[in-house]
Amino acid sequence: MPATGKAVDAEVKRLTAIAARTAGSYGANYEQVGAAWGITRQGARKKWPEAVGRPAPAEAGGGADGRD
Repeated sequence: MPATGKAVDAEVKRLTAIAARTAGSYGANYEQVGAAWGITRQGARKKWPEAVGRPAPAEAGGGADGRD
């Protein structure tokens, strides 16, 4: 592949990663991200492992009102 083709390929990868992270930041899950790109949720997770945030763990000892 000529240098120009490699540069275009790198830019496409960069932009798709940004798009996947943006979708994840708006609440999309890997199934939705994958569907948008025509791949499985497993494929999306492998391609963009940091795109979809994981739920924050519950804090230990906190009551419903946030006080211990």
